[in-house]
Amino acid sequence: MFSVTPVPENRERKVSFSPDIDESYRHQVVDKIKNLMEEVQTIHEKEEKHLKKHQDNESWEFKQKQELELQAFLKKQREDASSFQNHQVHTWNNLKEKQTQETWRLFGKPAQPSRPTISNLWDQNLLLQVAEAVLGPRNLLPMTLLQVGPNKILGRRQMEPKKTNRSFNILEH
Repeated sequence: MFSVTPVPENRERKVSFSPDIDESYRHQVVDKIKNLMEEVQTIHEKEEKHLKKHQDNESWEFKQKQELELQAFLKKQREDASSFQNHQVHTWNNLKEKQTQETWRLFGKPAQPSRPTISNLWDQNLLLQVAEAVLGPRNLLPMTLLQVGPNKILGRRQMEPKKTNRSFNILEH
């Protein structure tokens, strides 16, 4: 009756009929083939649309998962940084306490007001440390020779010499 001749892939398909087939039958067959091709095209478009929607959903879920993982990672990094900083502060405070205890053991605990302030403790500790560094341990230096200067830079205090009968240049950076 009819035969379909394979042609290279393109939009136009050619159908060859034998010469003894009437014209109306040819048109019916061509119309059916066109309808089938349109139906296949519609099915393909639906499949593509469904796949695209599925991939969009997967992409959104993946991005959400990545965002949650990133937030968890950043939270852990902040916690680790805070823990590290707390450890350093704790270590620093322990060192300062140890130095204070050593200074008190060597020079005796200074007289303090009824309610000592932290700045008083640090100022006295600093003076004692400078005296020990300059004169060595167990040497006594009158406390009136040193004064705490007004400069405070990032928690460090600068010492300035006070003029006396003797010439002392005791400075701390």
